Amino acid sequence: MSNEPKRIFDPKLNFELPREIAPLLEQTAAVSVAEGFDACFELSLATQNTVASFEKQFAIAQADAKEMAEKLRSATTQNIDAAFGYALKLAQARTIQGLVEIQVDFIKTQTPIFMRQTQELSQSLGKLVMHS
Repeated sequence: MSNEPKRIFDPKLNFELPREIAPLLEQTAAVSVAEGFDACFELSLATQNTVASFEKQFAIAQADAKEMAEKLRSATTQNIDAAFGYALKLAQARTIQGLVEIQVDFIKTQTPIFMRQTQELSQSLGKLVMHS
């Protein structure tokens, strides 16, 4: 008894397929390759569609972020201008009554502006979050 392991496939043996089986194997192999190609093609299309969808969503979110940044910049500029205008008026006040009038006027004019800015920024932020 030999200690050599038992071989499942022995290259010394001449293994031939019957002639009737060869065309069947070729046809099966061709169908398998074609099905594999079709599956890879479908996967490629699905990947392209997913990437296109991501790019579209990214472009929308980017536009929303740009809009939000512009509104924020505009509101900041308006508020800085109003604050410096208010400071100049306060510096020119001659009486306590003048200071109070300037204060009341500033509050009356700026409150609706702050409310409008807050509403616009909230809407922009909502769009940004919804599209992200």
